[in-house]
Amino acid sequence: MKKILLLITALFFISFTSYACDIKFLVNGLEKYDSKKVYQPNEEIKVTILMNFVHKPCPLSIEESKLKFEGLEVVSESKWIETEDGGYKKEITLKVMPNFPKDARLTMTRTCEREGGFGRLVIKHS
Repeated sequence: MKKILLLITALFFISFTSYACDIKFLVNGLEKYDSKKVYQPNEEIKVTILMNFVHKPCPLSIEESKLKFEGLEVVSESKWIETEDGGYKKEITLKVMPNFPKDARLTMTRTCEREGGFGRLVIKHS
């Protein structure tokens, strides 16, 4: 009985492990992104990336964050700006590329010894 209880407790804690950085995406200013919305080719989307540290101090600078764009062209982007709560934000205007065979994606990755951070925004297009 103790082994089963121990196993359940271990699985519970493993399932709730998280990244050391909390990454959120706002699409056109909305935190609740409509994941079913379909964007047209060449349509522009304004994305705000919000990143907060779970562990402080972080050994990585914000500039070491890696952004990957699939099926999206960067029209403009701001520099990272520190927010009042000690996190960072960046605004990017993206254009949906025509004839991209899959859903478009914006991925942010931070890799460090404290689990790092990962966030992905998937954009459906026609």
